[in-house]
Amino acid sequence: MLGEKSGDHIPIYQVRGKTDGCSAAEEKGIMEKKSGVWTQGIKLSTVVGWLSAFILLSSAIMGSLVNYLNGRDALAAQTLRLNQYHAGELARIGGTAIRTMQKSLQETADYATDNPAAPEMNRRNLEYFRKSNGFFNSLIVIDEKAGLTYNTPDLGLTGQKIDTPQIVKALSLKKPYLSSPYIAPTGRYLVTVSQPLLARDGSYHGILSGSIYLEEENRLGEILGTQSEKEDGSYY
Repeated sequence: MLGEKSGDHIPIYQVRGKTDGCSAAEEKGIMEKKSGVWTQGIKLSTVVGWLSAFILLSSAIMGSLVNYLNGRDALAAQTLRLNQYHAGELARIGGTAIRTMQKSLQETADYATDNPAAPEMNRRNLEYFRKSNGFFNSLIVIDEKAGLTYNTPDLGLTGQKIDTPQIVKALSLKKPYLSSPYIAPTGRYLVTVSQPLLARDGSYHGILSGSIYLEEENRLGEILGTQSEKEDGSYY
């Protein structure tokens, strides 16, 4: 045989090595190089996976944030619309209440000038009107010279000259007058509604003025205080 004739026994792996043209060391290096490429491939896929997860998570967070902001803005806009609507309703109701007060004062003033009575009877009539009306915390009658002639309840000012700017203005106007809120000499924060006292012959006898104490109970406060207040101070 060929092997026997040559006298040498050649191992198979040596024949393959020679056939491939690579030594054992070179073949081992090639295998290690291929293994490294495979390992690097796992690392790259892992990075791609984490990157994809991060992108999905970021998208979800951004979507949730956008939805939250849109919902918050829509809720705020709706709340403002509701508050604006109820503010308009309160203004309308308040205006109606003020007109009712002025009308009742006018009727009382007309009755007082058309039916002169003794001072005690005038005081009682004035007190009856205040208690039955419910709008005013106090009522006063001031003559054309700014002297206080009647008041209910008794403020201890009968006979004194009143120089409060709002009263002086009401006297000078000689027509219905609604003052801006102010602090009276008594220390109360109030609004006054005044009606001139005009006789049938047109003579002027002063004013009938009703005071609304803004920090105390009265009918106007009951009307405007029917709206429910939320914890954040808004009304519905």
